[in-house]
Amino acid sequence: ELTEMTEIIGELMAEAGYPDGGLHVKLMTKDMDEYRTTCQVIQAYLSQIGIDVEILAYENALYQTYRYDPTAFDMYICQFANNNSIYIPVGWKWYFNRNESTGTNVLFMDDDKLQTLLDASLGMKTHNDKTMDELWQYLKEECVAYPYCYTMTNYVHVDTITNPKVISGA
Repeated sequence: ELTEMTEIIGELMAEAGYPDGGLHVKLMTKDMDEYRTTCQVIQAYLSQIGIDVEILAYENALYQTYRYDPTAFDMYICQFANNNSIYIPVGWKWYFNRNESTGTNVLFMDDDKLQTLLDASLGMKTHNDKTMDELWQYLKEECVAYPYCYTMTNYVHVDTITNPKVISGA
């Protein structure tokens, strides 16, 4: 499978105009250990298919300024945590909801279909499994953002522990 995937990626890179690699991208992140480590993993994986990743790590104030400048990066690592709601679209709206003054979302997209699907998933009367699935399928197809999860603290334990308890705020 790896050989087949490598061939497919090679074909896609050639189709995009990079038959021998040579694509350079800027990956921006906050200057925090867990973000830099995540960026280094992404950098290592992408280097295997000929994509050179330059990691730009900034302290929070600069990061927050640069993330609204589409010329400052090609990709960026960001976070969203909402401790007050399990309502998933509340998190998505921060990245996908169109800003009326700019006409785009914070990912610099002007996508009417995405906005319509997001509005349906956010609406109190229209939020349901169908509208959530439609939005999720569209997000996967367009691949405008790639979610990942991490914890601020990682614990190593033996596999004999059952029913572990998560204590927040500790």
